[in-house]
Amino acid sequence: MRFEQKKKEIAAAHRALAAYGLNEGVNNHISCRVEDGASKSDIILMAPFGIQWDDLLPEDILEVTLDGKMLSGNAWIDLDFITRERSLLSKPAARCCVLFALSSVQGPREHQRNRAHALDQNSCRFLLNTLYEKTYDGIATSQSEEAQRISNLLFQAPNREVLVLANHGILTFGKTLAVAFDHAYYFERAVEVQFLAFKAGPVKLIDKDTAVKTAKQLEQNKIPFAMVHLESFDENLMRLWALWCAQGTTKSRDNIVLRAHSSGVRLF
Repeated sequence: MRFEQKKKEIAAAHRALAAYGLNEGVNNHISCRVEDGASKSDIILMAPFGIQWDDLLPEDILEVTLDGKMLSGNAWIDLDFITRERSLLSKPAARCCVLFALSSVQGPREHQRNRAHALDQNSCRFLLNTLYEKTYDGIATSQSEEAQRISNLLFQAPNREVLVLANHGILTFGKTLAVAFDHAYYFERAVEVQFLAFKAGPVKLIDKDTAVKTAKQLEQNKIPFAMVHLESFDENLMRLWALWCAQGTTKSRDNIVLRAHSSGVRLF
């Protein structure tokens, strides 16, 4: 299987975010832009629409050219969606992205606190790398201009790895999928703690100098810590993937799940 390791990472990230409760039905997405050694051009790796995130396997991941041609997999592709992904992933520092809806961010939005304040260590990591967009203009589909407007925001702040979209959700980016995934998880946790703290009463924020120092420390160490985080799910997925391959792809997913449970493989 081509891009086997990257596809395992994408499947693991889907399953991990589902385990954390950061999926929303079959909506939202995770995608990566990689170089195709055969054609010497970039392609996009992404999951097909319609599969539950906690049911995704590496074999499901699609390979799509930047002009929307399917190289592997069998799924309907919206060409406007591919155009948007090509734009989102056009920066060297944004080769992978995660789009998801936060469960905890709605409360802070309602109270006009729609940003991660320096309340704890987790929130400090988003002090310097996050862009907050306050405009909402409807659903971001191929029939609207909202998707392109969102893509254009990234070029206004090229060094930002987190984009908080008013009434949409969150986009996180990274040179690696591990970083984009790690940002997604910790932004949710930071906002969750913030929401609970603000509900309880007056809060004491970390002073600006210490918050900036902490942000820079976390930035220096983000890649190795993010890799360990994602690999903890990737290793579990590899055990499940081995069972899937042993059964053969003609077997049903239900059989694989049953065999995984009987073999002691945790399915998140």
